[in-house]
Amino acid sequence: HENADHLAHQILSKLPDATEKAIEWTLEESEITRYCGFQTLSHLFRQGKTLTAEQEETFFASATNEASTTAVRALTCYFDQDDNRLRRYKDRFPGQEQ
Repeated sequence: HENADHLAHQILSKLPDATEKAIEWTLEESEITRYCGFQTLSHLFRQGKTLTAEQEETFFASATNEASTTAVRALTCYFDQDDNRLRRYKDRFPGQEQ
């Protein structure tokens, strides 16, 4: 995944519509595409990018359905931005304790 990491951090995260595309990629069937989506989101979150309510709902759902360390990393980066996000996540997905 080293090349995918480089692609996500150095190129994909700089696209004008990076957030929207990355969220779309997390929903794709291809594992490497989902991986790039979550890696791109992780990078964007570390840079301070936030999500709209609609984007957040889609992101939470896709990350909850993805059993990978990449999805968990993206969730962690997002939660680290704002303590209230973890509470909203737990309220929406009460069966998903992280």
